[in-house]
Amino acid sequence: MLVPLILGFVGSYAAADVIATLLNVANPLLVTLVVGTLFFAVIVLLTRRRRHP
Repeated sequence: MLVPLILGFVGSYAAADVIATLLNVANPLLVTLVVGTLFFAVIVLLTRRRRHP
């Protein structure tokens, strides 16, 4: 149960970091935190919906 959560967590922040770098933002760490948290929230919601139809 924890493995997909951990993978989603790491993947979210990796993707957010890449996005922040590509956009060349002034504060990439802040963008990484915000976007990573959003991605992670979406992943958690999707996994919860799949388990409880």
